[in-house]
Amino acid sequence: MQHNIEKISELLATSKKFSGEQIYYFEEIESTNSWLLAQNKTPSQTPGRIDGKVCLAERQTSGKGRRGKSWIAPASSSVLMSIGWELQESNPQGLSLISGLAVVQSLRELSVKGIKLKWPNDVIADGKKLGGILVEISGLDCVIGVGINVNIPPSFGRQIDQPWTDLYSLGFQVDRDHLVAAIVLNHERFLSRYMLTGFASFVACWNFLHAYQNQVIEVVSAGNHWSGNALGVDESGAFLVECSGSIRRIIGGEVSIRAKTAITGNDYKMS
Repeated sequence: MQHNIEKISELLATSKKFSGEQIYYFEEIESTNSWLLAQNKTPSQTPGRIDGKVCLAERQTSGKGRRGKSWIAPASSSVLMSIGWELQESNPQGLSLISGLAVVQSLRELSVKGIKLKWPNDVIADGKKLGGILVEISGLDCVIGVGINVNIPPSFGRQIDQPWTDLYSLGFQVDRDHLVAAIVLNHERFLSRYMLTGFASFVACWNFLHAYQNQVIEVVSAGNHWSGNALGVDESGAFLVECSGSIRRIIGGEVSIRAKTAITGNDYKMS
């Protein structure tokens, strides 16, 4: 069943920033992030032109994930959306982590439990990827892309190159329109607070939801592999890993983090 924009608009009635008139809905689009970012590419390029706008799609033909990966989902099987927000500074810290918290809160409000976060932008359930977040910034204009697997056909799922799950497989029947509205409202709530306090006030909450907190992980970066104890994030949103008695800060870049489960000696298996 396709999204009901009138219904979503009614659910956004309490918002001070977002409204049904600012929802741009497509049955098919290349990428919700790309479409929304393109809206500020006018001759004037005035900041804030995408603030308060939401791009929502049933299907993306070139959906974007982190590190250049594609986001794969058949029509009407997921929540595929992007939210526009005007920033107060050009280099915000921990923004994708804030979005993750907003997504988890939205799922909780719809009685979905057991959701965790993986640094910097994955939504995890049952040790598998349930969704992802992609933040893209142009000047002071920020686009936050959110994808959540709702009910992916198993046959289609074979095209996904990593362990994945969806809400249906987890036993949750979620109304996609309610989930869209909750994600928008919670982003408004969390980002408004973030603009006042920065990421510092969210650190404890994020670490509580961290899927690998205090577990041994493997870090893959620029062809190098090393392991350590995951300590969560600091007030800047950097990821902390204890390795050989010292703490390494991972800020960003082409980094992959994986759970590492010891068996015997130096042998291990990847979760």
